Amino acid sequence: QVGDVLDVKLMLNPELNDQVSVRPDGKISTTIAQDIQAAGRQPMDIQAELEQLYAEHLAEPHVAVIVRSFAPN
Repeated sequence: QVGDVLDVKLMLNPELNDQVSVRPDGKISTTIAQDIQAAGRQPMDIQAELEQLYAEHLAEPHVAVIVRSFAPN
């Protein structure tokens, strides 16, 4: 949801790791991928989309999306 903090980790490219917050518009942006819908989605769904987007720039990206903290209700 809006305000959650996510860790986006690339196992073979740690220099591209990001910690991002879900913005008021429900989206996140990482070093490579911009404006990805995150609010209302499961981490594994975001991970799959990021892997597709990162594959345009990296060979076989292995992305992990971890919820670091939840927004207060």
